[in-house]
Amino acid sequence: MRLVFAGTPQTAVPALDALLASRHEVVAVVTRPDAPAGRGRKVEASPVAQRAAAAGEIRIDIGPEDLLRTLVGMCYAHDRPGWQARRRPAS
Repeated sequence: MRLVFAGTPQTAVPALDALLASRHEVVAVVTRPDAPAGRGRKVEASPVAQRAAAAGEIRIDIGPEDLLRTLVGMCYAHDRPGWQARRRPAS
């Protein structure tokens, strides 16, 4: 199965690692854009973005306000052959 993983914090990294080690294909990782962090306010990538970069995965930086619109767009962009044939007839 081809998957898009969405996450940002350190607690999401084990889930990403499990998916990367599975038989599934992670095609993209959605996370927040790099942001200032720590006392020095240095711009840093999120823990999930750092793990995705280490694994060579595609990373999509997105703000929370655009996440739903992007995921819906990804769903519509995915072409599933025969989808129309399995739709229920209109009542």
